[in-house]
Amino acid sequence: MALISQDEAEVFVKRNLGLRDYENRPSDRQVFLNKVIRAFSAEIPFQNVTLLATEPANRKRPSLTEVKEAVFSGVGGLCYTTVVFLKYLLEALGFNVHFIAGSILSHPDNHLGILLKDLTHQGSTHLADANGYPTFQAIPLDFEEKSPIYNESFFEYKFMRKINEKGQKVILRLHRRGDYYGPEGELFKDGWRTFCEFNLTPRELSHFDAAMEKIYTIPYEGSPFLVGLRVVQFSMQSRMVAIKDKKLLLENEDHAVREFPLKTKEEYLSTVQKYFPQLAEGIVAALSYLKYYTDEEH
Repeated sequence: MALISQDEAEVFVKRNLGLRDYENRPSDRQVFLNKVIRAFSAEIPFQNVTLLATEPANRKRPSLTEVKEAVFSGVGGLCYTTVVFLKYLLEALGFNVHFIAGSILSHPDNHLGILLKDLTHQGSTHLADANGYPTFQAIPLDFEEKSPIYNESFFEYKFMRKINEKGQKVILRLHRRGDYYGPEGELFKDGWRTFCEFNLTPRELSHFDAAMEKIYTIPYEGSPFLVGLRVVQFSMQSRMVAIKDKKLLLENEDHAVREFPLKTKEEYLSTVQKYFPQLAEGIVAALSYLKYYTDEEH
């Protein structure tokens, strides 16, 4: 049985994503697809508040039922929640989609992406992603060596073909402007840095079980999601609103990002209520787990 029915997909696209002209959607499937991908990043936050608010003994990779509930409620979650839901949503909308394995900063299978087949013509391939660095559109993979440069929001990115150390043909996602991962990731001479490596072999969802279980349960190098707080969302104009640890990040019309320190617990809670009200229920427990503002408590 499919995770999302066709009727549920139509309701989600119209109600949750705000694409109310679903019945009059463009006949061009790629145009419609890109509207869905962009709206998804605007309406569903990438966040780890839910994870941090869960008692450590109860943390685990979410079930498909939990994934569905988290996205339909607008709460969102980590890439396992956002990408998994988006894949099944696109499937219910009639697209030919598959999970593919991604490795962010060289950690195997700690990310997953969506491969779309036959979108524009028989044999075409496209890549879609929905995480803290979304693609905003389906990326055509018909380039020979390097893709065009994409400038979206405050960052620029592109893709490149490569044979990895295992002799596998992979696609690298490279970042330059807006990259905040510092010295990690392979750095190329023109300033581009490897953010993620995608293997385009279609995978069953179970392929990711072990790696994703670690992300939800074990603080380890390469996964900041149990040692710091992250919430990221983008407007339909590709402007970011985010919280990273104790800072609010706001992107202006010129796509410059300004940082605002959240100096008190009260300020933190009011900021979450203003920008991410759907996360207000779990934020107190998340801050408590991270021991943020413990000096204010009596």
